[in-house]
Amino acid sequence: MIGVDIIKISRAKDLHDDFPYRILSSEELDRYLSFADDEENKARFLATRWAAKEAYVKASNNRKIDFRSISVMNDENGKPTLKFNNKIIGEVSLSHDDYAIAFVLLKE
Repeated sequence: MIGVDIIKISRAKDLHDDFPYRILSSEELDRYLSFADDEENKARFLATRWAAKEAYVKASNNRKIDFRSISVMNDENGKPTLKFNNKIIGEVSLSHDDYAIAFVLLKE
């Protein structure tokens, strides 16, 4: 199953302050908060994770999942991975410039 999503990065800058706490896993939230006052990197990180999770919903047709249970983190080689309960559940490709674009391919 394949899912795709796109989000304008500037939109992530305008979201309510509690939004990252509602969609990021604890691992992702630690990384997000490590950017401190770097608003550009925070917005890029948030937008790519949000797009990846929306792409996951489209690929899985699981509209009831709590986004905080899904993690999109880079492995030791820098490749982003999609995990649920610390288990890799799919491939993810992220791109970010003015827009964050995510492609998700779920494992069978």
